[in-house]
Amino acid sequence: MPELRRIITERFAMKNTMGYGINALLDFDQPADVLAHLVVGSEGTLTFVSSAVFRTVPVQKHVATGLLTAPSLQAATAMLPGVVQAGFAAVELLDARSLLTAQQLAGSPQEIAAPDVQDHAAPLVEQRVPVAWGGSDGLRRPWSPGAAGRGPPSRTFGDNGTSIGA
Repeated sequence: MPELRRIITERFAMKNTMGYGINALLDFDQPADVLAHLVVGSEGTLTFVSSAVFRTVPVQKHVATGLLTAPSLQAATAMLPGVVQAGFAAVELLDARSLLTAQQLAGSPQEIAAPDVQDHAAPLVEQRVPVAWGGSDGLRRPWSPGAAGRGPPSRTFGDNGTSIGA
């Protein structure tokens, strides 16, 4: 790699914009950043991505998702330390605009479609376990923000996405 760095630095020290910013190969570590800075817009320059590699994570067999609603974005963000402490596998914060958009989607669950969204926000949380959960309804509830006085009541969903309670 040092030899490649020397060649690029030597050959493109005076002019580095002939349609390509070759120094992007030296200035950035992430492939997306290199690509974003590699083409500098010279006439006749055509760029396309011929292949891409995605690093994905396996989908767990046993997953439960919950939508924790709050009256405002500030209230929802105040819930986040407790959500993180609870150890959820994933958290996505939906603002009012996201919730309104979700309400317009065909097949939106009643828990999303029904509320009169004003300034609301909602952390969407996901719990994953490698084995089936125990309990009379098949689910383990690791955290209920309403019960601890740390936020509004949560709604828990089963593996198939159906609501099983508030």
